[in-house]
Amino acid sequence: MPRTISIFGDSISTFEGCNPEGFAVFFTPERATASGLAGPSDTWWTLLADALGEKVLANGSYSGSMVEGAGFPASWSPERIAAVAGKDGATPDDIVVFLGINDYGWAGARNQAAGRSAAMPPATDLESIPPAVAGMAPADAIDGFAQAYDRMLESLHAAYPNATIWCCTLVPGRLAGEDHPTFAWSLRGVGLAAYNEAIGQAAARHQGARLVDACALGLDYEAIDGTHPTARGMRQLAGMFLAGMAAAGSAQAARALNLDEVPGESQARQAVVADERWGFSDAGGAEAWASRDWCPRRACVGCPWAKGTGNAWYCVCTQPRSGF
Repeated sequence: MPRTISIFGDSISTFEGCNPEGFAVFFTPERATASGLAGPSDTWWTLLADALGEKVLANGSYSGSMVEGAGFPASWSPERIAAVAGKDGATPDDIVVFLGINDYGWAGARNQAAGRSAAMPPATDLESIPPAVAGMAPADAIDGFAQAYDRMLESLHAAYPNATIWCCTLVPGRLAGEDHPTFAWSLRGVGLAAYNEAIGQAAARHQGARLVDACALGLDYEAIDGTHPTARGMRQLAGMFLAGMAAAGSAQAARALNLDEVPGESQARQAVVADERWGFSDAGGAEAWASRDWCPRRACVGCPWAKGTGNAWYCVCTQPRSGF
């Protein structure tokens, strides 16, 4: 029997018909078509599973969800943890966690609640949180995220003690059609690096967890709106996660990259960029897709070049490259 893999994510990892009934989905047929996705076979998780020779058991992703929150659909909630299992109660061999971009975007559950997000947990005490336009991150934004990530990993390990939990760092998206990085690296004053550091520290603390440091590869992925992947972006994410798993010690991932031994980070990066399957080599290679944070500003709130920093936020900087 092939090994099985379950996916635990947010909107980037949804596709209509692939997630539990009632879970919010971003990739409806219309959005999938606009992104160039012909079907679930074009998603990053199917591509990753196929490369590893594994079968997708379940995809417990929920569009708009955060790691932090007062209850479902926050990642630690019992309903989310249960969605990792197969329909017959089967448990996965691997769980790939790709969560946190909404925590970064909102900078905390309170901002999400104040913005009245559709993915806000119904259990939130709204009487103590008046409606507001989300602004700068509160001082405890990373602490709240880290505590919730710990709680999520504790719950996943308790429910699936024999599974390896692969914790993926957050990766910068690039607006489709642009030939230079467009990611907003410090949307509300707390940089993406701080969230990735919290993910790495959590993975190191928890039994059964391993870090997939995709961001350390220094590559962007193509996204239709700066966050949600195009078909090329899905391939790029799959390749980056594969490289991150290989660098984390997965011989299975190393073989999928046609490497004879478990690689270092640099070798894994070279392998994924050179392989046309992953969407980098046919579009300029490593240099063309290199991530760069050119902006000296430490927050996007109030910046005229930010595409959006309120309740309809985007991780996109519109300033031309020549302006940096």
